[in-house]
Amino acid sequence: MHPSVGSAYEAERAAEEFLIAAQDSDGFWRDYSLPPGASTGWTSACVAWSLCNSSSSPEWSHAVERSRMAIHSHWRPGGWGYNFDGEPDADTTAWVLRLMAKLNDPCARDAARYLEPFLSRSGGVRTFSTPERFGTWAHEHIDVVPTAGLALVESASDESLTARLRAWCLAKQRTGGGWDSFWWSTDSYAVAQNLEFLKSSGGIPANVVESCWRWLFAQGAMRSSFEGAHLLLSAIFIGAMEEANCLRLVGDLLAFQLSGGSWPASPVLQVPHQWDDEAEILLYDDCKRLMSTAMVLRSLSSWLRAVSSDACA
Repeated sequence: MHPSVGSAYEAERAAEEFLIAAQDSDGFWRDYSLPPGASTGWTSACVAWSLCNSSSSPEWSHAVERSRMAIHSHWRPGGWGYNFDGEPDADTTAWVLRLMAKLNDPCARDAARYLEPFLSRSGGVRTFSTPERFGTWAHEHIDVVPTAGLALVESASDESLTARLRAWCLAKQRTGGGWDSFWWSTDSYAVAQNLEFLKSSGGIPANVVESCWRWLFAQGAMRSSFEGAHLLLSAIFIGAMEEANCLRLVGDLLAFQLSGGSWPASPVLQVPHQWDDEAEILLYDDCKRLMSTAMVLRSLSSWLRAVSSDACA
């Protein structure tokens, strides 16, 4: 059964209302409960960016502008971090730069300068810039590199650096068609981010589309709303919107939306031990349901645009 476009629009609007109402009085969207505390800069950038890619209501504009100002106050030499106490990291900094590029904020012009300290000799991007302090957290991570690449593309920054990151991402694709996430227990995030970066930086090669098609349709039912959102995004990026598995994902996401407009929290954020590869990997959920809701909102908005574009073709 084809999911109702009208139902998807209703779900989109309800999600926007939930996220706008969940914004704190200082302009941040706080979520997660990790040992360093709740996230401020990272989650705020992700939520605001997702809202930017949905509607353009007055409420949306006001909330995102408040977030933009709050994130500017969160700046530290070197970029932005998980929260006020965290060191700047490439993932948060890249998401902030993506948001600022979307809003035509002047700081996006310096995207290459902000990201350069995180570059590795191999052509990738480290989450943190100092391995002697952060251990494996300062290795190159395939779920961070494409986000940095997207920040460069969207800010019209250094094309040679973008090409370098693109080549690195292509080289890191697994034989089975996917990419390995480091910070997430689901590889769907890494796959979606890499496909989006490749698509925006010159196109997804045909062999990558083919292998990702096989990977995508080998996946079972979504195990969380966060995972479902990124499986749907992956399907959109490879042009599989009308496939049965893709339509099932849309239907499942609509069915799992809660009455207040959010989606259930997803226990998929993982924090590996930075020094011991054999140590237990801890999993965390977005206890306020902000990240899951923002990512599903992003995926449904993308699906609705793709469906609308196909209908007009």
